[in-house]
Amino acid sequence: MQRLIKLRSFKALFSRDIINASLRNILDNCIEDIVRLCKTATDSMDLFRTLQYTRFQLNQIQMKSPYQDNLGEKCGRVALCY
Repeated sequence: MQRLIKLRSFKALFSRDIINASLRNILDNCIEDIVRLCKTATDSMDLFRTLQYTRFQLNQIQMKSPYQDNLGEKCGRVALCY
């Protein structure tokens, strides 16, 4: 989990300087870093904790986001189809 917290892209998610245009790039970079971290993980329990922490933090960001109003509407309907 410490490796995740130290990632520059993960820290950028909590920056107050985020603007809408850069948010997508920051999220893309963070997801790429998380995927890379998952591929290199050797301990399943550490990986599980890291992913749970990531999920918790991303939920916090989503709840605080001013752009949340329409987030996930399409995804929710698509998920029900499958």
